[in-house]
Amino acid sequence: MWSIGAFLELDGRAHLQEYIFNNFDGNFGLDTPKLPIGSEDTIFDYFVHEKTGAWKHWNSVVTEYIYPKDHNPEYASILVPNVDNVRTDFLIHTIAKQHKVNKKKTYIKIKRNVYFSLFYLSVNKVLLKLLLFNHI
Repeated sequence: MWSIGAFLELDGRAHLQEYIFNNFDGNFGLDTPKLPIGSEDTIFDYFVHEKTGAWKHWNSVVTEYIYPKDHNPEYASILVPNVDNVRTDFLIHTIAKQHKVNKKKTYIKIKRNVYFSLFYLSVNKVLLKLLLFNHI
Protein backbone atom coordinates (compact mmCIF):
# COMPACT_ATOMS: atom_id res chain seq x y z
CA MET A 1 0.00 0.00 0.00
CA TRP A 2 2.90 2.38 0.69
CA SER A 3 4.38 1.83 -2.76
CA ILE A 4 1.33 3.62 -4.17
CA GLY A 5 -0.09 5.43 -1.16
CA ALA A 6 3.09 7.31 -0.29
CA PHE A 7 2.53 9.61 -3.26
CA LEU A 8 -1.09 10.34 -2.37
CA GLU A 9 -2.51 13.12 -0.26
CA LEU A 10 -4.70 12.13 2.71
CA ASP A 11 -7.95 12.11 0.70
CA GLY A 12 -6.30 9.99 -1.99
CA ARG A 13 -5.13 7.54 0.65
CA ALA A 14 -8.70 7.33 1.97
CA HIS A 15 -9.92 6.49 -1.55
CA LEU A 16 -7.21 3.84 -1.95
CA GLN A 17 -8.14 2.30 1.41
CA GLU A 18 -11.81 2.25 0.44
CA TYR A 19 -10.92 0.56 -2.85
CA ILE A 20 -8.77 -2.07 -1.11
CA PHE A 21 -11.47 -2.85 1.46
CA ASN A 22 -14.39 -2.90 -0.97
CA ASN A 23 -12.90 -4.64 -3.99
CA PHE A 24 -13.73 -8.32 -3.61
CA ASP A 25 -12.17 -9.42 -6.89
CA GLY A 26 -10.51 -12.81 -6.38
CA ASN A 27 -7.23 -11.47 -7.79
CA PHE A 28 -7.06 -8.61 -5.32
CA GLY A 29 -6.94 -10.22 -1.88
CA LEU A 30 -4.61 -8.25 0.37
CA ASP A 31 -3.79 -8.92 3.97
CA THR A 32 -4.64 -5.64 5.68
CA PRO A 33 -4.57 -4.57 9.32
CA LYS A 34 -7.78 -4.97 11.30
CA LEU A 35 -8.91 -1.43 12.06
CA PRO A 36 -10.71 -0.85 15.38
CA ILE A 37 -14.41 -0.01 14.94
CA GLY A 38 -15.04 3.70 15.38
CA SER A 39 -11.34 4.52 15.09
CA GLU A 40 -9.93 7.14 12.76
CA ASP A 41 -6.98 4.84 12.02
CA THR A 42 -6.20 4.00 8.43
CA ILE A 43 -4.18 1.21 6.88
CA PHE A 44 -1.37 3.76 6.58
CA ASP A 45 -1.12 3.94 10.38
CA TYR A 46 0.25 0.38 10.43
CA PHE A 47 3.36 -1.46 9.29
CA VAL A 48 4.37 -5.10 9.08
CA HIS A 49 6.79 -6.05 11.86
CA GLU A 50 9.86 -7.50 10.16
CA LYS A 51 10.39 -10.33 12.66
CA THR A 52 6.82 -11.41 13.45
CA GLY A 53 5.08 -10.49 10.21
CA ALA A 54 2.21 -9.03 12.26
CA TRP A 55 0.60 -5.66 11.64
CA LYS A 56 1.68 -3.10 14.26
CA HIS A 57 0.50 0.46 14.79
CA TRP A 58 3.19 3.11 14.34
CA ASN A 59 2.28 4.46 17.80
CA SER A 60 3.64 1.24 19.30
CA VAL A 61 7.21 2.14 18.28
CA VAL A 62 7.21 5.83 19.21
CA THR A 63 9.52 6.27 22.18
CA GLU A 64 9.21 8.84 24.93
CA TYR A 65 11.40 11.92 24.60
CA ILE A 66 13.52 12.40 27.72
CA TYR A 67 14.90 15.88 28.10
CA PRO A 68 18.58 15.71 29.10
CA LYS A 69 19.23 16.70 32.71
CA ASP A 70 22.96 17.31 32.35
CA HIS A 71 22.79 20.04 29.67
CA ASN A 72 20.43 22.25 27.69
CA PRO A 73 20.30 21.01 24.10
CA GLU A 74 20.20 23.48 21.24
CA TYR A 75 16.65 24.03 20.09
CA ALA A 76 17.45 22.90 16.53
CA SER A 77 18.86 19.60 17.80
CA ILE A 78 15.70 18.54 19.65
CA LEU A 79 13.61 15.99 17.81
CA VAL A 80 10.65 14.76 19.82
CA PRO A 81 9.62 11.33 18.51
CA ASN A 82 6.20 11.17 16.89
CA VAL A 83 4.56 8.89 14.33
CA ASP A 84 5.72 10.96 11.35
CA ASN A 85 9.43 11.13 12.18
CA VAL A 86 9.53 7.51 13.43
CA ARG A 87 7.94 6.37 10.17
CA THR A 88 10.36 8.52 8.13
CA ASP A 89 13.29 7.12 10.09
CA PHE A 90 12.05 3.56 9.43
CA LEU A 91 11.75 4.23 5.71
CA ILE A 92 15.24 5.76 5.56
CA HIS A 93 16.67 2.70 7.36
CA THR A 94 14.81 0.42 4.95
CA ILE A 95 16.36 2.22 1.98
CA ALA A 96 19.80 2.07 3.59
CA LYS A 97 19.50 -1.71 4.05
CA GLN A 98 19.53 -2.16 0.27
CA HIS A 99 23.37 -2.27 0.41
CA LYS A 100 23.61 -0.29 -2.82
CA VAL A 101 24.89 2.92 -1.27
CA ASN A 102 27.18 4.08 1.51
CA LYS A 103 24.63 3.55 4.29
CA LYS A 104 25.99 5.91 6.89
CA LYS A 105 26.61 8.89 4.60
CA THR A 106 23.36 8.39 2.69
CA TYR A 107 21.34 7.94 5.87
CA ILE A 108 22.75 11.09 7.44
CA LYS A 109 22.29 13.08 4.22
CA ILE A 110 18.70 11.90 3.65
CA LYS A 111 17.70 12.41 7.28
CA ARG A 112 19.25 15.86 7.33
CA ASN A 113 17.55 16.82 4.07
CA VAL A 114 14.16 15.50 5.20
CA TYR A 115 14.22 17.39 8.47
CA PHE A 116 15.62 20.58 6.92
CA SER A 117 12.95 20.38 4.23
CA LEU A 118 10.21 19.99 6.84
CA PHE A 119 11.66 22.87 8.86
CA TYR A 120 12.01 25.02 5.72
CA LEU A 121 8.40 24.33 4.74
CA SER A 122 7.03 25.09 8.21
CA VAL A 123 9.08 28.29 8.56
CA ASN A 124 8.09 29.51 5.11
CA LYS A 125 4.44 28.68 5.74
CA VAL A 126 4.57 30.85 8.87
CA LEU A 127 6.36 33.63 6.98
CA LEU A 128 3.82 33.41 4.15
CA LYS A 129 0.95 33.65 6.63
CA LEU A 130 2.60 36.67 8.26
CA LEU A 131 3.08 38.33 4.89
CA LEU A 132 -0.49 37.65 3.83
CA PHE A 133 -1.81 38.84 7.18
CA ASN A 134 0.18 42.08 6.93
CA HIS A 135 -1.19 42.81 3.45
CA ILE A 136 -4.87 42.40 4.38
